[in-house]
Amino acid sequence: MRRLAAAPVPRTVALHALPALHALPALLALPALLALPALLALPALLALPALAQKPASSEWIHVERWTGSFTIVVNGSEESKTSGAAGEGILFHKGHWSVGGPFDVVRQREPEAGDTAASWYGETRASGSLVGEHGAEASEVTYAYMAHGSPNGTNRASFQLSTETGTYDLGIQVAFDGWRVVDTSKLKEKINGIKWDELEELGPVLRAFMEGALPPDKTPERFHLGPSFDDIPLPEKFGPIKGSREFTFHTDFGLPGPSLTGTVSWELSPAPPSRIEVLLEPMGYDAWVPEGDIENPSGPANNFVLEAKVVKKGTKTPTAGKVNLTYTLVNVSKEPGVCTNWPDKGGGKDGAGKDGSGKDGSGKDGPSKEPDLRFLADRNTEVTVTGDAEAKTPKPVDHAQVVVTSFDFGARGQLQVTATDETDMPVPVVFETRRDAPVPIPKDEDENGIADAWDEEHGSAGHEAEWDEDADPPGQRRNGDGFTAYEEYRGFRTLDDDRTTKGHVRTEPKRKDLFIYDPDGLAKEYYAPHNPAKLDLHFVEPPMIRFSGVARDPDNRWVNFNSSDAMYARQYALYLKSWTMMTDEANSSPIAGEANDKVLSDQLTGVYPNSWAQPLKCIYIVKVSQKVARKMARGHSKDGGQQQNMYDVVMESTVIHEMGHAIGIRHHAPDATGGIGDCAMRYTSAEEDARGQLPNQVRFCTKGEKVRTPGKTGGTEENPQYTWKETPADDCFGQIDVKSDPGPCPTRK
Repeated sequence: MRRLAAAPVPRTVALHALPALHALPALLALPALLALPALLALPALLALPALAQKPASSEWIHVERWTGSFTIVVNGSEESKTSGAAGEGILFHKGHWSVGGPFDVVRQREPEAGDTAASWYGETRASGSLVGEHGAEASEVTYAYMAHGSPNGTNRASFQLSTETGTYDLGIQVAFDGWRVVDTSKLKEKINGIKWDELEELGPVLRAFMEGALPPDKTPERFHLGPSFDDIPLPEKFGPIKGSREFTFHTDFGLPGPSLTGTVSWELSPAPPSRIEVLLEPMGYDAWVPEGDIENPSGPANNFVLEAKVVKKGTKTPTAGKVNLTYTLVNVSKEPGVCTNWPDKGGGKDGAGKDGSGKDGSGKDGPSKEPDLRFLADRNTEVTVTGDAEAKTPKPVDHAQVVVTSFDFGARGQLQVTATDETDMPVPVVFETRRDAPVPIPKDEDENGIADAWDEEHGSAGHEAEWDEDADPPGQRRNGDGFTAYEEYRGFRTLDDDRTTKGHVRTEPKRKDLFIYDPDGLAKEYYAPHNPAKLDLHFVEPPMIRFSGVARDPDNRWVNFNSSDAMYARQYALYLKSWTMMTDEANSSPIAGEANDKVLSDQLTGVYPNSWAQPLKCIYIVKVSQKVARKMARGHSKDGGQQQNMYDVVMESTVIHEMGHAIGIRHHAPDATGGIGDCAMRYTSAEEDARGQLPNQVRFCTKGEKVRTPGKTGGTEENPQYTWKETPADDCFGQIDVKSDPGPCPTRK
């Protein structure tokens, strides 16, 4: 029969691995002596012959729970002799254990037609004591390892049966909190006169003893005892089960040694099925979305309310029964901050002369790694809060409300509810037809960490948290903006339209976003009204982004610094700055703007940044000179009002042109002055400049557009004939890419 083992208790004892010893036969046991916890952890069981059984009644399958008791007794002393060239020695093993407690296991699922097997799991509340000693002695050498302990509270129990084979399996696992005592005093006396070089591999071992490598006496440890038995015959008639089995402890180090034998006894009875159950109903579950407090990042935000009520089993009808309820928050997220970019805890200058020492710019602490969902005593009136993740009803109730508070815009976790009746017997808990299942917070059927209410409204339902396939606007270089669905759901702190209020926005996972650090308001005034890239624009300032102003700093302009598991790569803000004066390196003439990646170039090695591959990562600053733009406007007109109009035209085309470079657009080619006339990426020609013509260049040309140019096709010199020639546009719009991939700025030769 297949046995479903209970989940193992994690080991907490550090074991020492020692080499085999040869010099002193009495010390042959040393490798085993340091490992008593291992001997207690999983005892080898005496092999018992399986008995052929007749199929059992189906009544066994329909038992809801088994209750009873168990005892584990070990009381003995064993020793074995070992001998060698230097004499004889004794390995000894003593144990005095007495452990017992209630046995209470609950069925894992409702039986279905045709089932021939069932499983029950539960907890034991064992009590008792453990004293064990393992060691070696020979002549004047004695090494003793003693363990003391007591059960540490709740432990595990399992019970499975098969009506087809007529057998059952039983497992009990008890953990002891205790300590050990190591006596090496006589060992030290014996080996003080030994020459280490003559002891081969034993030398380093004994030297370690002498130098205090052994843990000190009374070292706290956890010991595990886990006997289990398979294929035990069921009684001929349905009813209580009583049995006992022996088990044997073996040293498992390939050395001869003594064993101890213990006995496990148990008595189990099928409990009558519960006539009541607890029905869980989250309030406003379908629409609930977590929030954080953007102004007070360490403070509480909105509440998730769960109502529990006692009902007649299998119905929604309230009944007179009362239960004790225990609430536990499990698998709770611990995201840094409260959203994807707020607050920051250091990471460079914040643009206002601060040193990034952990403040968020308003005197509050930086991001927290506390649980994002918690029980708060002042928000719960019907339960007693015993910790961030624990609450319980103070007395038996027929209904109760518990409040879970969110501290993060992306908070997620599960709420586990358990119930016992007034006799301390478990009562089933039902949530959405699922029995004893935790309640996901928020509702998240596709398990992507995003509330279904938001998922469904914004088009990310059914996608993973890392999904990033923003396809709007279409026709650009690739889908995606680098921000994952979870990051966009968790949202960002940004500047509102008036650039004075700091608010929170959850961005659209199907639309591309561009974050802009615009300290001089140039993008706000000259780019945003036209928005030729058709991106969703978000204005930010430090410390909403990490900003050091250092081109080679990978943190500089980093937006999604509060992301953890659901981050694709670092994404960067476009930095636009007013600059006093710039000149063309080729002819030293003044220029109105540039998108700069020059600091990343290495002219000695001939390695340059490939800014067009990942533009926002590599182009660390966009500069626009208002002084040069003003000078250009004065050159085209002497009229003051006309000069202002010309200045606005120059600023619009320059800001849009240079920001176009920062999102991946090159100049028109092969002729920089050719192409669609009002595309901002086209240079004006010398003829246009000479005539004082400054076209309004406020858009990016697109695929499918045609450029019409006249061409001479015949006629005479006095009477030439021309026709219009059409050539494809440069498709500047199709070059746009705002997504940064993992790794540094790519390079080119």
